[in-house]
Amino acid sequence: MDSNPLTGLFSAPPTWKGGELVFAHDKDAADIDAVGQDCSVIRPHEGHLIFFDGRDYPHYARPFRSEAETRVVAVMNFYTESCPESTRPPELNRHRFGDA
Repeated sequence: MDSNPLTGLFSAPPTWKGGELVFAHDKDAADIDAVGQDCSVIRPHEGHLIFFDGRDYPHYARPFRSEAETRVVAVMNFYTESCPESTRPPELNRHRFGDA
């Protein structure tokens, strides 16, 4: 689940095998198996930009079918006045600010 109200994903390279974005229809799905029981699958395509609110529906990216595949995706997290960036869990910022 995401902490922000709007996530954007932009797929840069040509379409690859695997790596699909999988969304559970069940908001209570707690693991990959549960997500896969009843889901929608979005295949990445070069140049496509999708937006979604990942707070309400569990989701994950499927693994590649080959180790030779490379995924290049620009992930954008957006916040709003009713859900500001200050609500972002601190552990998600370690790559930006270290363990401060």
